Amino acid sequence: MKILAFTDHHANDKSFQSVKKKAESADMVICCGDFTWYGGMIEKILLQFNKLRKPVIIIPGNHEEGEPVEEMCEELDNVINAHERIITTDSFSIFGYGGGGFTKQDERLEVLTKKVKESIEKLPLIMITHAPPHGTNVDKIPRYGHVGNKSINYAIKELKPLLLLCGHIHETFSRTDKLGDTIIINPGPNGKIIDIDNLKKLIKKN
Repeated sequence: MKILAFTDHHANDKSFQSVKKKAESADMVICCGDFTWYGGMIEKILLQFNKLRKPVIIIPGNHEEGEPVEEMCEELDNVINAHERIITTDSFSIFGYGGGGFTKQDERLEVLTKKVKESIEKLPLIMITHAPPHGTNVDKIPRYGHVGNKSINYAIKELKPLLLLCGHIHETFSRTDKLGDTIIINPGPNGKIIDIDNLKKLIKKN
């Protein structure tokens, strides 16, 4: 299965056109949040996602916090809000956790991680967060150092996802890293095609 992942396009039409074109060769689209600019045009953007005619899994970023994302998604055929929930496909499970910004700890995520660990299916797991994990290639900003969230590291350690997709840090668009066997990707606003089967093979080799 091929996933098109993207993040933080902030209603930029040029970036969305890139996503739209790449979505033609993907089985599923995943957005790691900040698809608006401070919540503006949220309905219009979600309708654009819906017209991709593929399952579009989203989580809110810090720009969508407080917006009625779930209510809007319920009115759409193809857009699913994965925030704080598990979505199961034939091939893998998805756990999403959106919002957040520069907080180093998130007690709610740690509590939720324990519940997810107890209930998750025995399938490869893809985790989607808006903020990045701490101390990695995807959370380092010049002059400020590592600004990621340590509770995401905890979730990775406990849940051992095959893949973690994240965003928020614009300076690390398109960067990758690895924690344990978990591959970490900030796909950036123009989108990145990820072949899940190839990821499985890569991890088995290592």
